[in-house]
Amino acid sequence: MKTISEKTSLTLYSDETSKFGRSFEVFAVTDSERNSYLLGLRQMHSKSSETVLDTLKQILVDIGAVADGTNTGQKILTNIKNTMSDRAATEKKFQQLLENYRKEILPIVIEGWEEINEEEKKACGSMNNFFCGLHILVNFADVCSEALLKYENSVQGDNDVNQDDDEEPQKIKQNESGTLRLIRTSSKAFARGVDEKSGVYGSFKTYMKNEKENIQFVRFKHNRFNILFLMGQITYHHRKDIEDFLENVHGANNKLLMSVLRDIKNPILKAGCRALGIISHCVTSPLWRIIESNSHILEMADVYSNLLEFLKTAKEDSSEVITGKLQPFPEVSVEENELVIEDAETDTITVQILQWLFEAMSHLLERQTKDHLPGGKFYCTSATTWNQSQSTVKHNKLPEFFFGQLDYLLKFKPNATSLCNEAFLIFSHNKTNNWLVELSNGEREALLKEAKTEGPRIRQRFQERMKDIEAKRLIALNEKKNDLLKKKERLYKQKEKMTNDILFFGLWQSSEEMEQQLAEIDRKTERLKAVKAQLTFRKKVLLQVTQDKSLFAFSAGNKAKNLSELKDNLTILINEARKGSTKEIKIGKKPLLVNKTIKHRFTGNDAWYDGHVISVVPGFTEWYNVKYDGDEAIYVYRLQEDYEQGDLVIVPQKAERLKFSSKRIQFSFCLHGLNSCYTVDILINSFLLKEFLICFLFSCC
Repeated sequence: MKTISEKTSLTLYSDETSKFGRSFEVFAVTDSERNSYLLGLRQMHSKSSETVLDTLKQILVDIGAVADGTNTGQKILTNIKNTMSDRAATEKKFQQLLENYRKEILPIVIEGWEEINEEEKKACGSMNNFFCGLHILVNFADVCSEALLKYENSVQGDNDVNQDDDEEPQKIKQNESGTLRLIRTSSKAFARGVDEKSGVYGSFKTYMKNEKENIQFVRFKHNRFNILFLMGQITYHHRKDIEDFLENVHGANNKLLMSVLRDIKNPILKAGCRALGIISHCVTSPLWRIIESNSHILEMADVYSNLLEFLKTAKEDSSEVITGKLQPFPEVSVEENELVIEDAETDTITVQILQWLFEAMSHLLERQTKDHLPGGKFYCTSATTWNQSQSTVKHNKLPEFFFGQLDYLLKFKPNATSLCNEAFLIFSHNKTNNWLVELSNGEREALLKEAKTEGPRIRQRFQERMKDIEAKRLIALNEKKNDLLKKKERLYKQKEKMTNDILFFGLWQSSEEMEQQLAEIDRKTERLKAVKAQLTFRKKVLLQVTQDKSLFAFSAGNKAKNLSELKDNLTILINEARKGSTKEIKIGKKPLLVNKTIKHRFTGNDAWYDGHVISVVPGFTEWYNVKYDGDEAIYVYRLQEDYEQGDLVIVPQKAERLKFSSKRIQFSFCLHGLNSCYTVDILINSFLLKEFLICFLFSCC
């Protein structure tokens, strides 16, 4: 670590991940020669930016403690001039907190700080914050998936591009375009080891081998860099093979293969795969290679500017893109590539799709690379900034490398502590052994002896740190518990208000009832309030499910809906609910309540009210219509909940009361003039017991 503290213009890489329910943060640096060093990999109690900064401070303190109590850790921090991370909100905030903290310790580390002028102090305190270039590829895939769905819906509609439930295997994913579905199902069917039940990898491999060609399909994982575009290219490449294999050779004998065969015949979906393949070949793959090359990160300004210019041109007219005449990276060869060979079936559609995709990509690129575009802080920079950022790699793959090793260690050595794993990774990656070998025997022995002495104290600090983490996790858990209670109380009050409103107006369960109730309300504002109360109750309390969520809305396009529009929406919701079940459902040991006489009390009131359960609310079998004695109105309640809480009692019917009150009695008597005694066992109603005994005694006398 002393060696690292002597290097200048370092770049800090940080990222967070979760492993087995625990959060881990990694910190690594690179020097001007792009050599990487691991500072630490620590467990955290939360992933907040403040916690990330505290974890880094802790690592720097530990580095200083190991280095004979010096300020080695602080020196490393002051030598960090650049940061590299993804675009997560916590990472952006962490960069700002780090820069502020670094300014605080500069006067402590730099000698003669007071003698430095303000301009030099500002230069020392400034940092260059960069973001991972590879994440742009992932984000390209996300915006292109959305654009494909919008295009397909605009040209064919949901019924033509999206399959019926019985045509798609296992799952149809919501908000998934038909092109993405074709790519996903083709991977399941033809990639090795993806779907052993319905896939046909072995048979397709034999077919392709006979055709003197290899299978190019791989496992489709949507979070992999460039996987969407690559799989689009592969699917378009195998389009004829898939159709011939499933239609004439193997047959589509399960739902997965039926889905693939139907989609591969759809020219729109084939054009979508071709468009993604063209983007993979001409845009994303070359961009990926540039990002992973050894060029300077500030050279990306020209790359992003040229790419943005290409996207803006191509989104207006992509006809020259599919012929290979217009490209963002001229060094990429497209000659004799099947993607740019004329295809009468898909040419026109591919041009249209590309224009939709390029528009979405241009907006994303302009937003996420604004620092590197004209007018951005990294577009035209000084020689100082160039030299400072010489150590910066153009991506944030370094933390992912350590997370991969940590994942292996956690599975291979599940009982190892995070301290042990951190020490192993630091020792192996930082090539500590090579450094030890270069020392003299005396220095090496002294350091090893010191390490053995320091070991117990390091383990003790680690145990204290883990106790502190667990304590903070418990505090956070209690805070979540309290927040949840507050949220429940808030929702309860909201629902109570909605319920009070609906009690005032009554729940309208038919269009006729709605018209009747509205006719009894004189003022228009009150009628509007009543209809809104019905809509709110159905949405928030009854949780009515409907395809059109706008039916619950009080406005559209920033314009309030009038009473007639709200009534029409409510009528639709009422009619939809009436299509649901109207029969009470027996659940476990809970009694059936319909047609029962009840005694009911309410929260905060000890009085009991006699009532009769009329029916369940159509479509909402957990809600009951109740009419109380002396009140002509019909009320709606979830009576089973009140029954479980002891606030509702079922009053037995007359026959049930007799049965319930009957009991078996036994008594002995002796007849006058006889020496024998007799015992009688009689089943009799308790309220008749007195009359029976009186009659019996008189008869015996």
